[in-house]
Amino acid sequence: MPLGKIGDKSVIPDLERSIDEMENFPYFQVGQALYKLESERAEECFILGLKNDKYYNRSVSVFELGKLKTESSLMLIITALKDEHENVRRAAVLALMKIESERSIVALTEMLEDEDFEVRMYAREALNKICKKNLREIE
Repeated sequence: MPLGKIGDKSVIPDLERSIDEMENFPYFQVGQALYKLESERAEECFILGLKNDKYYNRSVSVFELGKLKTESSLMLIITALKDEHENVRRAAVLALMKIESERSIVALTEMLEDEDFEVRMYAREALNKICKKNLREIE
């Protein structure tokens, strides 16, 4: 059973120590557990995952940043829209869709010109969702 599901916050120091002491710790799993245990260091794990040379690690990391919905995660996700791999850009657009911030509108609009069809499709969907949310808030 994943540590985060157990809910025992006594494991937080050990998980956080893995960030500090291990060179290649499992960013995604440790980040998810810390997120579920409400540790502020979860974001740090996902940031390290964004720096990984494997696109799938960057993809899951950027998607998980979307769950945090912090200002710093928003900026990291917007930066990930420029990643060379389409799967990372797709994950970034989906993360922005989850956050629903009007601050991502310009970046998402630029993604309507992306070479990848799915990135363009998700960007359009994200923009529609954000605009509808903003209209509801105005009413």
